[in-house]
Amino acid sequence: MRNSLAKAALAFTGATAGGTLFSATGNPAHIGNIATAAFGTTARPCTSPLGQVRPVAKTNPPWRLMGTDHAAGLTTGYITGVNATLTVLTCTFDVVGEVHITYANSTGTLTVSNNATRQLTVVNASAGCGTLIPNGAHPTFTGSYKVIGPVGGTTSPTVVGV
Repeated sequence: MRNSLAKAALAFTGATAGGTLFSATGNPAHIGNIATAAFGTTARPCTSPLGQVRPVAKTNPPWRLMGTDHAAGLTTGYITGVNATLTVLTCTFDVVGEVHITYANSTGTLTVSNNATRQLTVVNASAGCGTLIPNGAHPTFTGSYKVIGPVGGTTSPTVVGV
């Protein structure tokens, strides 16, 4: 997974999330919730050129997975309500907004990325961020996640349409 700002590359060594997927129709269709999210681990923390990054995901209310199209086993859509606070040294800032997603039934992989419509935005940047991480910046967020359910399971859900 990668999250970068124009002046400061932040590397997230891994992430986990928990939530629910459910049947829905419409465009957009509310197809799931992310109720918990965590980035990095004690053994493999998130990093930046300035040192360790301490991200805290805010998932109350849950982040919502929205489906906008489904064809040939591939669902496209977005996650809305993304909200996290990140701290690097004396710089603390929030990242809020939406990210584009695709979900492939064949692999059970949820792929996350930015596009021109679905973007994250830096807000509430502290004075310690200076010009390195300014309010209004749009960090790039990309990653791929294997979706398994239920907890402890080994199979990926199948989306049949939105």
